[in-house]
Amino acid sequence: MNLIQFIRIFQRNIIVLLIVPLMLAGLVFLLTKNQAKTYRSNTTIYTGIASGYSIGSQSSSGIDYFGANNAFDNLINVINSRSTLEEVSLTLFARCMMLENASPHLISEKSFSELQSIVPADVKSLIDKSSLEKSVKNLKEMMNKDATNFVYELVNLDHPFFSIDAISDIRAFRVSSSDMIEISYESTDPGICMSTLEIISGVIIKNYSGIKANQTDAVVSYFEDQLNNSNLRLKKSEDLLLRFNQENSIINYYEQTKSISGQKTDLELRYQTELMAQKGAESVINSLDEKLTNTQKIILKNDEITAKRNELSRITASIAFLEIYADSLGSKTAELQKLKAQAKKITDELNASVQTVFMYKNEKGGLTSDQILADWLNNTVVFEESKARIMVMETRIKDFQKEYDTFAPLGAILKRIEREINVAEQEYLSLLHGLSLAKLKQQDLQLSSNIKPIDPPYFPIKPEPSKRKILVLIAGMFGFIMVAFAIILMEYFDSNIKTPGRIEKETGLKVAVSYPVRKKNKKFGDIGFIETRAIDWLAQNVAQKVTENPAQPLPNHILIFSTQAEEGKTTIGTTLSKKLTTYGKRVFYLNYSSKIESDSQDLILKNILPDEKFPEAADYLSDSGLNKTELSNFDFVIIEMPDLLNNSFPNKLMKLFDQAYLVCSANREWTIADQNSLNMLQKSLVKTTPEIILNGVDVSVMEAYVGEIPKKRSAFRILLKKLIRFQFRTTTRII
Repeated sequence: MNLIQFIRIFQRNIIVLLIVPLMLAGLVFLLTKNQAKTYRSNTTIYTGIASGYSIGSQSSSGIDYFGANNAFDNLINVINSRSTLEEVSLTLFARCMMLENASPHLISEKSFSELQSIVPADVKSLIDKSSLEKSVKNLKEMMNKDATNFVYELVNLDHPFFSIDAISDIRAFRVSSSDMIEISYESTDPGICMSTLEIISGVIIKNYSGIKANQTDAVVSYFEDQLNNSNLRLKKSEDLLLRFNQENSIINYYEQTKSISGQKTDLELRYQTELMAQKGAESVINSLDEKLTNTQKIILKNDEITAKRNELSRITASIAFLEIYADSLGSKTAELQKLKAQAKKITDELNASVQTVFMYKNEKGGLTSDQILADWLNNTVVFEESKARIMVMETRIKDFQKEYDTFAPLGAILKRIEREINVAEQEYLSLLHGLSLAKLKQQDLQLSSNIKPIDPPYFPIKPEPSKRKILVLIAGMFGFIMVAFAIILMEYFDSNIKTPGRIEKETGLKVAVSYPVRKKNKKFGDIGFIETRAIDWLAQNVAQKVTENPAQPLPNHILIFSTQAEEGKTTIGTTLSKKLTTYGKRVFYLNYSSKIESDSQDLILKNILPDEKFPEAADYLSDSGLNKTELSNFDFVIIEMPDLLNNSFPNKLMKLFDQAYLVCSANREWTIADQNSLNMLQKSLVKTTPEIILNGVDVSVMEAYVGEIPKKRSAFRILLKKLIRFQFRTTTRII
């Protein structure tokens, strides 16, 4: 189906296509006659999301467009959220109920009176006219009690001012790529319109800032709690180290162990030196003893000298003790000097005692007694001193070993305590850093959520243009589309034959000609031209078949039949007969019931038998009847047969026909019964295959057979038709 066909379908149904849209448009016009006027106001809020100052912007030069768009989406979703709309509804209701009289900038007198008349006394008692917050709190508590109270129904049903459905008409959008959010609202009350925008501005600033703050409050609280716990663990570890040092007298473990190690090394060196000195002195004394006489030996071992030697050894041991333990004993300089003086005194006394007891000057070996005595005395002093020092050093070495035994396990314990302190300290520092970042982010979010209205809502004094015209237009368009769709749907599902292509598809037979519907139509001018052209086409088709078989003897027998009654067989048959006579042909037309008068010697019209006895005409037509008539003088014998569905046909007669034409109405459905009767007839036809004469075809379809139908067309219609067909350079004649 092309565009021209669509236009013709709509043209046939133009009255319905015009009446239904006009009726719908008129109905909407009447229904919107008393439509209430609406008022619009808007407010602009600065957010600072995209380009506002933030702590993070100090370290970043670029703009996060995705993050900015996400933030704007979040803000708009907060505006449209149910909790926001509920809070706006209750706040607006509370503000209106707190008034003693109507205030034009909040609610008109008419709306205020209607509100006062529907609010029950128990709800009015919830309004605290001195506190808006308390009033809203009371209303919210009542709304949350159950789903049957007045406040709940007010918010959730269809009140034009205070319901969520009404307030959800708020429109919020970002202004271009700026930091601005524009919020607009429409209402039938200008005061309600402005007040709603004022309230929602405050509510979204509070809710959005609260959401932003809650994003970091939990994080900051977490880090603060963990930091306190970490601080306690660090303090506990440090206290453990303090007690450990106190209990073990440790000032600096590593310096102390280093000092002890150094002292022990020095002491061991001194110990070895003293051992060598002792051994050397002992060797010299033994050598000198061999040179002394027995008497001298006895003298040197007397009680006085022995006492002096023992005293010298004791004092020397004390001196060595003070020198070796000087680090642990502190400063003992005076006592040490005193002991050294006593040692020198005893040494001198020992020397004097030895000098007095010797009476011999010379001894064997070439040495004098004085030399032997001096050497013996010096080495004895050295020996006694070394002996005393070695004793003290051995004791000190044992002390060092005890200290080593004590400090060795303390090092491992100290290392573990220090490791615990280090872990606790690192944890503390990490949590402290995290807390600093969280607080920094908290401050950043507080800066970014610091939204403020820069263009407060205004009081609208001029109503918005009425949508009545648009509604009427939409109603008309909807009516037109609905009717057009119904027409197209009916056309698509229409099972009538209508076109030659469809009957050819249904029957498998060829259409010989299409005959137009016989009705007066001023649009197509003289319908007789179309009928004449169709009959000419059919007559040419009949004559051509005779020409194709020149050897076939005359007359040529033609059968005209239909499957159903009143499909135009007689009209088409007689018209065809008359057209053939104009070609110089003689036609003998046999009709079964109609009375047709002949006006020409070349055309004989004869009524044979009533249609109910038509099968009995077989003998008359094939034998005696035809023999009595000089049919050889005729070129065509046309026989019209009754409809197949209601009458039987003579099989013997069917063998005579050279041509057969099925007359079928285009304005009906081709049924299975039609097809069965046609198949039965086809089996009886021997010489020919039937062709179809499609009768009652729409005049517009006839253009495919007779060309463009002549009629008066305006220049605009001619141009429009060419445009639809893309025939921009088509000409009707060539000069």
